[in-house]
Amino acid sequence: MTAKVSLLPTKSYDWPLVRDAVAEHFSLLEVSIAPDRPVVLKPNLILRCGPERAATFHPMVLEAVLAQLRDMGVKNIAVAESPGGPFTPGLLKALFDKTGVAKAAAKYHVPCITETQGIQRHRTENLLCRTFDIIAPVTEDVFLIDLCKVKTHCMMTFSGGVKNLFGCVPGLLKPQLHYRFPEEEQFAAMLVDLAETLHPDLVIADGVIGMEGDGPTAGNPCPLGITAAAPYEGLYALDLLLCRMIGLEPARVPTVMESKRRGLCPEPVILGNRTLAQTVTPFRRPRSKTLDFAASAGILGPLVRWAKPWLASRPYIQKKSCIGCGQCAGTCPADAIILQNRKAEIDPKKCIRCFCCHEMCPERAVQVWEPPFFRWFSK
Repeated sequence: MTAKVSLLPTKSYDWPLVRDAVAEHFSLLEVSIAPDRPVVLKPNLILRCGPERAATFHPMVLEAVLAQLRDMGVKNIAVAESPGGPFTPGLLKALFDKTGVAKAAAKYHVPCITETQGIQRHRTENLLCRTFDIIAPVTEDVFLIDLCKVKTHCMMTFSGGVKNLFGCVPGLLKPQLHYRFPEEEQFAAMLVDLAETLHPDLVIADGVIGMEGDGPTAGNPCPLGITAAAPYEGLYALDLLLCRMIGLEPARVPTVMESKRRGLCPEPVILGNRTLAQTVTPFRRPRSKTLDFAASAGILGPLVRWAKPWLASRPYIQKKSCIGCGQCAGTCPADAIILQNRKAEIDPKKCIRCFCCHEMCPERAVQVWEPPFFRWFSK
């Protein structure tokens, strides 16, 4: 299987640079779309926040994609997303407004979908999860463009093209999947099943400024200076390449390893700036992934794996920052969070360490506790 990936330097979000980069990606990959075929853009808009936070796909890159599609004569375009938490028209509108996507889409008279209907998509060949509830715009006949952000991730280590597709699952149905598949390897297998079911036609990665540390929402902006793209056949290879470029070992990224295990992730054939692929900008890992001691402890590995429940990182509430909004409680798949005296409380016995609460906290009040032993060993 050929896995073409286009890679280009994109040093800033200045319009000429971004517009030219997107046009070149489409040219290098020879993207062709029938003018009457419906196109759905699925950007990573995980949280209602401005683009300066680097948690969401930048609206300038999205605008460049829309300009390219219009230049190609594509008529029927829509933007659709389902972040974590409650899934309502009002919250979706606020999401599109706050992230700058609504303004970018309006320039090209493209709707941002705020209806909350769902559909089911089924794929018999999947290994773990064969049926998914999906947001209604993402039907089998659309040309799906997966617009992902280059970020670290507290549960999956890395958030790229594969993980971004989880946003096609409606609102609070996401926690159900977290609860069904609480282990990292299981969850990664489910995400690959989802990617195979949705079969995005094109994936574009915003790595102009990525996020390092406690991503996907509470990390820090980190300049990478690139954009990348791939057709469906290169979806997994794109994630592999991006992991290498930010200094993450692919063997410690569950979605990458699952795709390799299934034979879906060959080495990328790089188009564009091949030299750029050799450049590594090490991103700081999430505190939940600071040290995979079980993987590096040699003969002590079995002992460490047995002790994992006591050694594993977990979320905790920084009370002085908590505003009692209830976002964390509303998204917790294990019902491990309650509000007491307008502050969130996590029951450690129920917590499955999926870090959904950490992702969805608008105030960064949910922090990641790292075992002191790991902090010492990492020094």
